[in-house]
Amino acid sequence: MSHDLARPRRLSPVDAAVDAALGSFMGLTSDVLLTFTRTGEITMANDVARELLPIPSADPSILDVFPAGRELGAYQDVTDDLPFGLDGQVAHVTCAGADGRTLDLDVRARRISVNRDLFVMAATPVDGRRLPSRELSELVSANKRLSGTLDVILGTIEAQDIMGLCDRVLSSLEDMLDADAAVMYLAERRSMRLAAGSAGADEQALPAVFATQGSVAELVSAHGRTVRYHLQPLGKRELREHDVAERTLSIDETGALLSVSSESVLPYSSAFAVPIIFGDQVIALIFVGWGASRALDSADARLLDAVAQYLSTQIMGMLSAMRSKRETELRQASTRLRDELAASEPGSDAWWDALREAAEVLSCDLVPLVEDEGARTARGDFPHAGTCELPLSLDELERGRAGSQGTVVEVTPHTDLGGWLASTGESGVGVLVDPGLVGGRRLAWLFLGREGAPMLTPRELSFCRGIVDAIRTQERGEQLRTHDRRISQALQQGMRNQLQHVEGICAHDVYSSATRDAFVGGDFYDLIRLPDRRACVVMGDVSGKGVQAAATSAAVKCALGAYAWQGLGPAHMVGMLNQFLLGFSRLETFATLFVGIVDLGQGRLTYCSAGHPPALLMRAGGSVLEALNVQSGVVGAFEDMAYRDGEVELMEGDTLLLYTDGTTEARAKDGSFFGEDGLRDALMNEDGSADELLEHLLARLDEFTSNQLDDDVALVSLRFDEVG
Repeated sequence: MSHDLARPRRLSPVDAAVDAALGSFMGLTSDVLLTFTRTGEITMANDVARELLPIPSADPSILDVFPAGRELGAYQDVTDDLPFGLDGQVAHVTCAGADGRTLDLDVRARRISVNRDLFVMAATPVDGRRLPSRELSELVSANKRLSGTLDVILGTIEAQDIMGLCDRVLSSLEDMLDADAAVMYLAERRSMRLAAGSAGADEQALPAVFATQGSVAELVSAHGRTVRYHLQPLGKRELREHDVAERTLSIDETGALLSVSSESVLPYSSAFAVPIIFGDQVIALIFVGWGASRALDSADARLLDAVAQYLSTQIMGMLSAMRSKRETELRQASTRLRDELAASEPGSDAWWDALREAAEVLSCDLVPLVEDEGARTARGDFPHAGTCELPLSLDELERGRAGSQGTVVEVTPHTDLGGWLASTGESGVGVLVDPGLVGGRRLAWLFLGREGAPMLTPRELSFCRGIVDAIRTQERGEQLRTHDRRISQALQQGMRNQLQHVEGICAHDVYSSATRDAFVGGDFYDLIRLPDRRACVVMGDVSGKGVQAAATSAAVKCALGAYAWQGLGPAHMVGMLNQFLLGFSRLETFATLFVGIVDLGQGRLTYCSAGHPPALLMRAGGSVLEALNVQSGVVGAFEDMAYRDGEVELMEGDTLLLYTDGTTEARAKDGSFFGEDGLRDALMNEDGSADELLEHLLARLDEFTSNQLDDDVALVSLRFDEVG
């Protein structure tokens, strides 16, 4: 059924790449070929289509070729009115040709875009109509290129993982160009790593990794487009040598000879090297090669450039998703590892087990290093070489960088340690980790990459640095915790939660810490008296505990107090506080917050609840309980967060209850939560005075949890005694 459509949107990078790829080879095919949108607009058409079909030069539409049987408005779906399907199946269609005569066509059409409705239609005349003059072999080759390129686009445009995309692309390229094999390498730091190969590459000896410098990858990166090259045969002298360090390539584009590292040479006498570029960075490299020397067509090189341009957005999107997933894995592993190290004695079996778990996260082997104090050397038990003494002392390997904070030193084949490891048959890739003296001993180790392992990424090196930081924090132990506790207590004195006296409001508060000796937590509240019978009530919960939470809580209270005296509305106050927190605190620190402006004269409460549990308003007499449900996002987490106000009418005798999530998330021994329902039931059954309300509620929590609260609890009640 037809339906009205929105006007065309700006092209996404994927759509622009699809158009560029199609535009690069549409002229090669002997088929009628055009693309059109769901509203019928013809976006591209090749010369064959314009010669045979009645396509106007201005505002061409698919309906000019295949008229609809009814009146259609602008921006309306035309696909239901076309005489062929959009599933790629062949349909026999009769239409008027550009010369006015009847034209019989075999038509195929299919949707080819992800983010917009773009369709490609290919058609072949079946009535003997003369086509543009071309050599038969040229037309066959061109059509095969078209089919292969469309197969790349249609087969990969909705690919879910990079390996599936690579396999489909390489198989299509191998078939399209009648190549012996096609392989893809992904760019890493200073190297290229084999990602996938076509069926023809399965039995070939391909380098798993090769350095970018001194290889054809360096040439292609500088060139910025597909390079055609041929591998020069070895001379008699080189054939006599067992190890040939370099091979020579001849480059079709320049006619120059290029010496490259033998380790980077693929087993192809002739090949296309196709860079996949995103921005100004080469993110991948495709090789399409032949075992025997052959001429390489520059038109094929241009076609491969178009395919690479399309693939760049696809591959970059998948790489970004992979990196994001890896970032999450490392962050979760880091948190888990810190807890495990903190719960075990340094140097114990449990401590080393935690580090073995970290090694698995990095796909490495753990090699503890034992330092010989007399000789100042170190030895370790390696997976392949067995027990070996390192060629240099730890201090020499670390070049004096250990110090009191420990050190992390990357190991690559180009470092002294990496080169020595490679000479023993071990991987020359990994990281040397030395947290310094731990419990009076030096406990260092290697995270040693397994065979063919890539160099560690900057984020993985940062993960190793986090392990050292966790161990150093543990080593400082009670002294550091005592130091933090004293600072936190000093901050607590400066930010003591208190409720100012406001005429017409009866205010009460309760704060219960989960543990006696816990650091100051992030729960805070305040009641600020303002002019004209107005007041600002604040309750919040900053993530974390200790110095950071206490410092952030103090800063938030001071800032809100200043904003309140400026006469700002709650949402405005919270928005300004969000910007303040993003510049003030750690990235992982955020806060939930309730800010309310009470106007006793107008009988109104205006509030902003930013990720905080909904406040409850008990109407006078206790028979009605209202939740203040206008909610916004948390504070201090995102730049462009929007906050909004809620408003409620106040009457004499109404009571406002504010609480932190330690209240509703309190758990019984069976694991059940107190929850909002438990809180509502407790309030509706409460018949005591206002000053007893919070004490009774806290008693209910203690009873529910068997006096074992998991989190701090803050409660504030405001009864409005003089309204109007």
